[in-house]
Amino acid sequence: MKKLLSIVLAVLMCMTAMTTAISVSAKETDKVTTSATGNITWNVSGGVLYILGSGDMANYDAVYNRAPWSNKYNEIRKVVISENVTSIGNCAFYSLSNLTYVQFDGNSKLSKIGEKAFSYCNSLTDITLPNSVKSVGINAFSSCRALANFTTNASAGFGDYAFYNCVNLQTVSTPKAKSFGDYAFSYCGMLTKANLGKATLGKYCLYNNDNLVSATAGSLKQYAIYSADNLKSLNIKNANRIESYALYNLPKITSINTNATAIDSYAFYGINNIKSATLPKLKKVSDNLFRDCTNIQTVKLGSAGSIGKYSFANCTKLKTVTGISKVKKIDNAAFGGCKNLTKLSTSNKLNYIGYQSFFNCQKLTGSINFSNVTYVDAEAFFNCKSLSSSLNFRKVKEIGYEAFLNCQKLKGNTLGTKIKKLGSKTFVGCKSLGSVYIPSTCKSIGYDSFVKNVTSIKESSNNYIKYTYNANGKKITIYGNKGSQAQSYAKLYKTPFKYAVKAVSVNSTKVTIKKGKTFKLKTYVSPANCGNKTVTVKSSNAKVATINSKGIIKGIKKGTCKITVTARDGSQKSKTVTVTVK
Repeated sequence: MKKLLSIVLAVLMCMTAMTTAISVSAKETDKVTTSATGNITWNVSGGVLYILGSGDMANYDAVYNRAPWSNKYNEIRKVVISENVTSIGNCAFYSLSNLTYVQFDGNSKLSKIGEKAFSYCNSLTDITLPNSVKSVGINAFSSCRALANFTTNASAGFGDYAFYNCVNLQTVSTPKAKSFGDYAFSYCGMLTKANLGKATLGKYCLYNNDNLVSATAGSLKQYAIYSADNLKSLNIKNANRIESYALYNLPKITSINTNATAIDSYAFYGINNIKSATLPKLKKVSDNLFRDCTNIQTVKLGSAGSIGKYSFANCTKLKTVTGISKVKKIDNAAFGGCKNLTKLSTSNKLNYIGYQSFFNCQKLTGSINFSNVTYVDAEAFFNCKSLSSSLNFRKVKEIGYEAFLNCQKLKGNTLGTKIKKLGSKTFVGCKSLGSVYIPSTCKSIGYDSFVKNVTSIKESSNNYIKYTYNANGKKITIYGNKGSQAQSYAKLYKTPFKYAVKAVSVNSTKVTIKKGKTFKLKTYVSPANCGNKTVTVKSSNAKVATINSKGIIKGIKKGTCKITVTARDGSQKSKTVTVTVK
């Protein structure tokens, strides 16, 4: 009996040992990797790496703390990630050189992919990320040399170098992505199409992508799209900001259309073949924005409040700029050298015109609204020989030297009542100006400002202009007050001078007439020796009452209007008559 009992005990001990061995073996192939929010296990079977459980994966590195399955890198050809896994750790699948496919099970809750998670997976050809992903780390897919296509509808932010050196990457579609970091797609030499939605692109994001044909993106940081020699289609309509040099050296781009509110200086530098730009929401045209874009022809603005220094300088084919009704300031050389600029219709909000702002714009015809301009700097309209805008300055305080030199078609006859300083040779060559009124407020007048003719004008290849004039040639008549600086100037430079009107009066300031009846308005100017005694008359409402050149007021219909009588010598002296029709 004891012998039999011994045998039974021995068998039971053997079975226990076997059970224990089996349990240990199971634990060795079904390992807990880590979790901050749960348990994640893994196993490899038939070349497939299964990441199971829930929560966040552990973070690893490429040298000292490699993922526990890295010793099976030659065996693993596929990775399956359970739907409840919420993050992929740093370097999790780093350098799995035979990995060809990644599967995300069910309704994936994955939100984060760590740094270098798939870096150097050189056999991975395609990957589609779940929509749940919010963050993709630095170098996450860098040097995946076989990766040809990448797709996701996730609203994710991608870190720096995310797809760096993916040399066979051809198409990217991330229409809902939020951002891509610096160098994200640099050295992806086979990339042809990049639909990056409204994503912000970091510095050098698309760098050295010689085969890139079309791209869609949002805001752009410096050098975001750099030297894409074959890029033809660029959709950045949804951008908010475009930084300096963001679109650097894109020779095949011919148009820009964006709703960006801020575009920095030199943002379009090197886009030499651009022909048109539509910028309806741009708040400010930055300095040098289109400088030397020699092929641009049309620009459409809408919200810009100012036009910066050299912003369109030397855009020699520029013809029209529209949508500048909100522009208050046109800075130095903004349109300098735009020889073919013909159309530029400013509003009454314009108050500052800078140095050489329209220098040598030979075809510019108008219409420049000077009604609220307070400052016109030197050479502002130098050689704008087609400019026909009216010289009716109401608020100008200072005009710099040569500001309107050779503006042959410039019209009007008043410098307003606010002018304090007038530079030298300001109106040389303005032969259509018969006369100019200079008020007593003007205390400084530069030499030879009112010579009518330019003898010769020559232009060099760099837009530098030489000219000659005869200081003793025919002069523009000056109207001014006795004892004024204007009179002293005229005497010194032998310029014709006549006394200006000091007051306008009428025989009645209130007129009441019946419909269809008339009233003879008599007008008078003083002093008696003023050079021009003629006046202009204008009705504020011709449907109520009219007035002709002989001063006959006629009642048209019942109502009230104003008749304004203004001296024609440029002095802006006037008188108002109230007309009531019964």
